[in-house]
Parts: sequence; structure tokens; C-alpha cells
Amino acid sequence: TSLQSEFAQNQINKTSKQKIDLNTIYYLENGILYQKSLAVFKILKELKGFYSHFSILRFFIPIKFSDFIYDLISKNRYKLMGKRNTCRLPNEEEKAFFL
Repeated sequence: TSLQSEFAQNQINKTSKQKIDLNTIYYLENGILYQKSLAVFKILKELKGFYSHFSILRFFIPIKFSDFIYDLISKNRYKLMGKRNTCRLPNEEEKAFFL
């Protein structure tokens, strides 16, 4: 869900005292809010196939370092991946993952 949505605001405010950073990814699992690289590792674990194997890296890479890499990629994401004028809409299979 969008971080600006009422649902996200309520969930994040329930689990965290810090201000929401719109440039950060959050992942809520069993009432625990993960952010930045830890959120990415949690999401990777949920993916099927090849990408799920990368989730094990969280046990070998210090969080401070993986958050540093996350911030570096986040700040340069448009240079790395390009920017589009429109958002891609989820297909029927993907819609189940969105609120």
C-alpha cells in the first residue's frame, strides 16, 4: 500500500514512534515493522524462485552496511533503473499482494 494511505499511516504509527520516511521501504510482518534493507531481505524471503535465496545474506551482512547500500541505491535509483511517467498497474495475479 502507499505510505500516504490511511492504512499505512495507522499501521506504522501503531508499531513505530518514528516519523514516516517516504523514501524508505517498510514491511510489516506479525506486528513487527521492518524498514530499509531488513524490509528488502524479508520481501526477498517471500518471493518464489531465484530471488528468495538472497534473503540469507541478512545473516552475513551487518545491518549498518546493508542499510548504507540500501540508501545508496535509493538515492540513485532513477540513474540506475530509469524513471517513468506512469506507474505500471499490477496484473490479475499481482493484485492479491496489494490492499
